[in-house]
Amino acid sequence: MSPHSIGANKVLPTKLDRIERRARESGSNTFNNLGHVLDLELLRESYGRLDGSKAVGIDGMTKEKYGENLEERLQALLRKIRQGSYRPRASRIVEIPKADGSKRPLAIACLEDKIVQEAAREIVERIFEPRFKDCSYGFRPNRNAHMALAALENHLRDGRNCRALLDIDLRQYFDSIPHRQLIQILETKVKDERFLRLIVKLLKAPTLAASGQEIANEIGSPQGSILSPLMGNIYLHYVLDQWFEKANVAHFGSQARMVRYADDVVFTFASSAQAQAAKVLITERLAVGGLMVNETKTHIIGYHGSLGAYLKSPKFLDDLSKVDPKAAAKQLPKLKQLAKKEAEFFADAGVSQNLFIRTQIENDGGLYDVYFPGPQAFLRYGIRNLVGVQDLGLMRSMRDRNGIKIFYEDSSGSTEGTPESSGYR
Repeated sequence: MSPHSIGANKVLPTKLDRIERRARESGSNTFNNLGHVLDLELLRESYGRLDGSKAVGIDGMTKEKYGENLEERLQALLRKIRQGSYRPRASRIVEIPKADGSKRPLAIACLEDKIVQEAAREIVERIFEPRFKDCSYGFRPNRNAHMALAALENHLRDGRNCRALLDIDLRQYFDSIPHRQLIQILETKVKDERFLRLIVKLLKAPTLAASGQEIANEIGSPQGSILSPLMGNIYLHYVLDQWFEKANVAHFGSQARMVRYADDVVFTFASSAQAQAAKVLITERLAVGGLMVNETKTHIIGYHGSLGAYLKSPKFLDDLSKVDPKAAAKQLPKLKQLAKKEAEFFADAGVSQNLFIRTQIENDGGLYDVYFPGPQAFLRYGIRNLVGVQDLGLMRSMRDRNGIKIFYEDSSGSTEGTPESSGYR
C-alpha cells in the first residue's frame, strides 16, 4: 500500500504501517477491524507484486490477460470479499523432483486467488512479524539465508558452549500443520471474524486431483500458496521458537542456540548429551503441536573431532562402498555454479570462505580427497543435502552419514583403490 505524500519530506503512514506500529507497541494489542484495510488499493498493489511468469491455475488466466480489465475485475473481486461470497477455486498440483528422488507437491492457484492470498499475507504479516524471534530467518522481510548462516557461524565459534549440533527434520511440515491449532493462534491477535473467515477459506481451498475431482484441504498449508511461508512461520513461532526460549533457560542454562530457516532447524549445545536430551524434549513438544520428527533425517553431530574419527573408522569404509555415481554426476555442474556464486558473496561480506573443508584418506593404496561442509554450509544448503563442489576427477556421492553427503575421488584420477576395485561394495 503506497505511502501518502503530504509534502516534500513528509509521508503519512499507510493503513498497513499503522497496523504494524500497533503490533510493535505491545504484544497484547489485538486487531478488530481489518476490513477497511483490504481495499481496492491493496488488491491493486497485490496484483502488481505477482510474478507474471509463474504457472497458471486451472482457469488458465495469466497476469497479462487479467490486467486487460484490471479495475473492473478488482472491483468485482472486492465486492465478493466484502459480501462474503468469495470462494477460492481449486489449485492444481504439480510435483517437483527433490534431490533425494522424492517429489514435492506444489499447489498452483488461479491468479485471482493469488491476488487475495497476497493481500491477506500483507495484513497478517504486519500483525505477526513484529513478534517473531531473532532465531527465525526464513521468508521474513529484510532477512535471508546468508544472515542465518552468519548467526550459525557465530554460534559455532563458541567452543565451550558448542560441542554438538542437533539437526531436526520435520516430517512433511507444511502438509501437517493442524488447522484448528493454527486458527486458534491467529485468533489471539485477529479479532475481526469476517477477515478470519477469509483466511480460513484460503487455508482450506481445495486442490484438484489427477482424476479431476476437487479434494477439500483439511490439514496443512500447501507449498506453492503465497500464504504458506507466513502460516508456517506463525505456527512454528508459537509451537517451537517461544517454547525453546523458555526450555533453554530451564534445561540448558541459556547456553543452547537455535537457528531456524522456515522448517529447517539447527540447534547447538554444549555436549552431545545435552543434544540428545533436547531431541527428546523437542520431539515431545512438536508432537503436542501435531507435528512429527523424521527420525531417519534427524541427526546429532559432534562438532569437534567426531568427523575426523569417523573418517578413520570402519564405518567410513562401509559407507564408502554405498555410492551413487549418477546422482553425483547430475549435481556437479549446478553445484560448481552455486559454489562460485557463494564464494563471491562471502568475499564481499568479509566472511571466511570455508564452505567445504578437504581432508585426505588413504585406503588400500588409494588416496582420497574427501570434502565435508564447513560452518557456513550447514544452514545455507541444509545439512542433509550438502555435497562437495570441487572440480573432482572421479566423483562419487556418499549416502547419509550423520546427515552429511561426502564426495570423494582417487587423487590419481584412475579407478584404482576405489570401492569398485578394492572389493568394498
